[in-house]
Amino acid sequence: MIHSDWHNHTVASPDGALTVEALCEAARAQGLRHIGMSDHYNYADDVYGETLRRSRALYERHRANYPELRFGIELSPVQKPVTEALAAGIALPKSRAGYIAPGTGPYEPSVAMTAQDVEKWGLDYVIIGVHWRCDAPDAAVAPESPEKWIAEWLRMMTWSAGKLAEIAGDRLKILAHPWYSCIRSPWYQSPGEDNVGFSLIPYSAHEELAAALKQYGVAAECNADQVVHPILSERYRREYAEFLRFLYERGVKISYGTDEHSVYNDRREAVLQALAKVGFGENDLI
Repeated sequence: MIHSDWHNHTVASPDGALTVEALCEAARAQGLRHIGMSDHYNYADDVYGETLRRSRALYERHRANYPELRFGIELSPVQKPVTEALAAGIALPKSRAGYIAPGTGPYEPSVAMTAQDVEKWGLDYVIIGVHWRCDAPDAAVAPESPEKWIAEWLRMMTWSAGKLAEIAGDRLKILAHPWYSCIRSPWYQSPGEDNVGFSLIPYSAHEELAAALKQYGVAAECNADQVVHPILSERYRREYAEFLRFLYERGVKISYGTDEHSVYNDRREAVLQALAKVGFGENDLI
């Protein structure tokens, strides 16, 4: 049974329209033990600074009425020069995916929070989701080849595992939506497409990711969209569920996240059916 949902975005998030009351009431109706609010915090700038303050205030306002509510955050890896420039008060140009880094790269990744920030804000858990590349000045520009795209995503995900261990310590640590498909990546496959799809990613990459997640005590998220959303082909969804089982069999914990932004729907039964087909049992998700 799925008894916790760790990945949701509230009205505090720049892209969220889900009230905390609606989130918690829906979670309570489903009998969830834990319901997480994990609003985005991509950059240490004015926009996301306000997001964090609003998110914390909403949590404080509702935690007494909803003791199952957990306060988390979703970070994104970005180019280190961007983080350094914003910290120094330097204005940077922007693109669709965020700020444009100075120079030509390649870049070391970074996130907008430190271990001291995690402690200061009293976070119950920390999520990192890879949403775009950060080896180039403009994150919105696609890599030159599928191989480079895969290599960059793997680099950022394994780096994220180590960074989560560094900043979150003993708190719950989650890698959100591994191999994120929602940016038309080369492994994306929609219904009717006959491209290679998720199997484009070599098992050696999954092995490397599994090793990093296990080493640093980071859970991999079973993102509901990746295994049940009709925008993805049935083949893709099956292969993604098989990938999650691959991680689980190598000792990686699997969490559940709906990643809702506006309306909170109960998709647990469909997700459980998809996971059961690849060997998951009722108590295999944290």
